[in-house]
Amino acid sequence: MACGSGYRDSVAYVIDRGACFSCGWCAEDCPTDAIGERVGGSVAYGVDIEWCIDCGICAQLCPQACFSYRPELQPAPAQLELAKQRARDFAAS
Repeated sequence: MACGSGYRDSVAYVIDRGACFSCGWCAEDCPTDAIGERVGGSVAYGVDIEWCIDCGICAQLCPQACFSYRPELQPAPAQLELAKQRARDFAAS
């Protein structure tokens, strides 16, 4: 999945692209599809702040420990609730 319009280089979970070797585990298991490939000369993974719910699954799965947590970077409360509902829908399916 490609990153949505809310893509930022800095969100609650930040990916160290220098350490990332694009295995895709984080994107594959993200319950809200907040992680996706960003293509711009080369493929790099990014986190879409509009859909990240700070569950931490990405950081736990990463074999390179590429994720660092930045709790001060959060989506708007209404958007966060939409993202949480997306995760609940994912879990129910």
